[in-house]
Amino acid sequence: NEVSDMIGFQQTQYYKGGAWKSREWKGEYYNWNGTSEEWEFDSNKFWETVRTVRNSKLGMCDWTQLPDSPLSDSKKAEWAEYRTILRRLPAMNSSATNLDEIVWPDEPS
Repeated sequence: NEVSDMIGFQQTQYYKGGAWKSREWKGEYYNWNGTSEEWEFDSNKFWETVRTVRNSKLGMCDWTQLPDSPLSDSKKAEWAEYRTILRRLPAMNSSATNLDEIVWPDEPS
């Protein structure tokens, strides 16, 4: 038999003891442990992704903190607070295991 969706097949099926078995796909931040036959959360991979997004958001607003920025001092302060919250994101969301659980701050207007 030919498998039309090989990735989906690999995510939901595994071979053990001479037979194919089904498993529920947990997501890209989980690794399969063939010994325990359970998905294990890969926190390093997850937080690497969160930090990449966070660092991109920080990079996009670096200009707000430059001495020659056209922003008023109060607006600069708002952006500085936003950037502080971004830096604290991992600690503030330490129990998250899904990107949808991350509470991203709103950019100042």
